[in-house]
Amino acid sequence: MDLIVRGTHGRRGLDRLTMGSVAERVLRRVRCAVLAVRERVWTFVSLGSTHEPVRLRQLLCCVDFSENSPQALEYAFSLAFQFQAEITLLHLLEDSHLRTDEQPHALKCIEDLIPVEARNWATLVPIVRTGKPYEEILEHAAQAQTDLIVMGVRGRNALDLALFGSTTHRVIQLGPCPALVVKE
Repeated sequence: MDLIVRGTHGRRGLDRLTMGSVAERVLRRVRCAVLAVRERVWTFVSLGSTHEPVRLRQLLCCVDFSENSPQALEYAFSLAFQFQAEITLLHLLEDSHLRTDEQPHALKCIEDLIPVEARNWATLVPIVRTGKPYEEILEHAAQAQTDLIVMGVRGRNALDLALFGSTTHRVIQLGPCPALVVKE
């Protein structure tokens, strides 16, 4: 499989603990990318439209400079190219006591990830924000009316996920749009 498309209810709290989440179990177990779709505010699929059934205008690619980021970037750039979409490359800094050089350094690192040819056909917006990662991702996605969030996923152990959740799972649960989760 290259891609699994999976609907999700986006349950949280006690519902998620008692009923579990098939989408979360799929994400943990498969090696391919997963497109998680739940009820959303904006839609990029126009049912019944033969002219333009899929419209991606705003992509948000989360970049954490991990080993999973390059794969997520490939998907995001490919989609941006195919749909002539704007792509925001978002990096998050968690610590509120940052050194003054961290934000410009992170912005430079994002710029270095952008292929030269992509600058010719895509509108690229590199952004560095500070705060809780999932909250900042969701806030930016809502403000920008993002059609699709693309993010690489890191593996975490089951106990850690059960007790604290993860950025990826919170984005899927609470996000205003579908999320494409890419594994290495």
